[in-house]
Amino acid sequence: MPSFTEKNATDPSDAGLPMPQRYFALAAVLAAMVLVVLDGAIANVALPTIAGALLVSPAASVWVVTGYQLALVMAILPCAALAKAWDIAASSSQAW
Repeated sequence: MPSFTEKNATDPSDAGLPMPQRYFALAAVLAAMVLVVLDGAIANVALPTIAGALLVSPAASVWVVTGYQLALVMAILPCAALAKAWDIAASSSQAW
């Protein structure tokens, strides 16, 4: 039978980032989400002007906003990879 230590195995301080870095990561994710939603709202407000400039119908202009939001979403993965690489470099040099 395995022996149990005094520390609980589900203690959140044992896994993941240290506490201050967890809050920085959460703040960065929340800020990115707010900016993506705000950008989508701005693009939707500007949609009539964009449709007039591109000489497309209002139904076809919806694809402009969809493409814009898709480009933002596609940028998340490379940025996450860069953040992970930076975090590994920062944690190895004790920058925090």
